[in-house]
Amino acid sequence: MSDLATVLSTWLDGQSTTGMDLYGIRMLAVGRFGKGLLFLAGLSVGLDLLDPDNVRRRGEANQGRAERTLAQGRHKRDVARLSALHDAVTEDMATVWSASTAGGTVSGISIHATPPGRVPEGLDVTLEVYRSFHRAVIDELRAYAGNENEYTHARDRAAEFLSSHLSGPDRALFTEAERAGRNEGCVLAALAGVLIAIVFVFGAVKTSPAAMPWAFMVMIAATALLLFTLSTVSRLRAAAIWRWLLGRVLRRLAATLRSARPFHGFRKAAFALFFVGSILDMLAS
Repeated sequence: MSDLATVLSTWLDGQSTTGMDLYGIRMLAVGRFGKGLLFLAGLSVGLDLLDPDNVRRRGEANQGRAERTLAQGRHKRDVARLSALHDAVTEDMATVWSASTAGGTVSGISIHATPPGRVPEGLDVTLEVYRSFHRAVIDELRAYAGNENEYTHARDRAAEFLSSHLSGPDRALFTEAERAGRNEGCVLAALAGVLIAIVFVFGAVKTSPAAMPWAFMVMIAATALLLFTLSTVSRLRAAAIWRWLLGRVLRRLAATLRSARPFHGFRKAAFALFFVGSILDMLAS
């Protein structure tokens, strides 16, 4: 193991230090580390190529996009709220059930004739009005007895009732909520796909360890599918936070570029990296 004095003496004698080491570190690694420092120091030149006005505009644009993304997230959250309200009104009148028997899985529809004890949260009507609507729909459902369209009729009547008792903006959102409700099957399909992928992965690895790379790729694809089909509210919020932070950084950068001696401390650090990197690179030659 050579110390700095030995390596420096060898280099000054005009001999190559390639086969030596510096405190146990191969000189090849020392040289590469020095080149990396030189590269980082060279990046400081890019600071002089930045246009403060352009950076500021980009920062303001990102903050504006963050605000619009947050508004879109609130919109999606309101849509989800109205979709849940639609489900609650429907389930006060009818629900779908299924059960496993020796002969297989059987399913059916349960009609809830008992008057509801409360109005679902978020619906601005009196209990008397809500019970009157409930009685009317139950009488209609009795005419559908044994018909597979019972539940569909209950959902349609719940949609009509909500549309007639919601404000104008909420009515427009509810139309979108009905479409969102029809997409719930996509999420369920994604969950099923992930479960199938897990079974496949464990089975493949247990049968043949060589199948591990393929099994790993299947797991990544299944997880990506699940994340893509999950609620967009969280993704929108994360995107808004990222854009807001980026906007703040860019605006601060623009203000710094306009100062009298922008990034003076950063340039001192870059010079130190250049100095140390140059010496390490030369010693490794």
